[in-house]
Amino acid sequence: MSLEALDQLQEKVQKMLEANALLQMEIEEFKEKNIVLEEKINAISAQQKDLVDQNNELKQEKTVWQNRLNSLLGKMDDI
Repeated sequence: MSLEALDQLQEKVQKMLEANALLQMEIEEFKEKNIVLEEKINAISAQQKDLVDQNNELKQEKTVWQNRLNSLLGKMDDI
């Protein structure tokens, strides 16, 4: 191999190493962003669960009040 070919090869290797280092940095950034997004997803999932629980409680409360109202209306009809 000529000296020029070795220099070109060394330059290509150096460029590849630099590109690899940049890609590794980009991967780390994506990992950090992914962690933040996972935390947001977990928080939203917890909020959703709380809202579903609250909705179920309100539905049960509504049913109780409907039953009470129907009972009162039934008593009024008996009078």
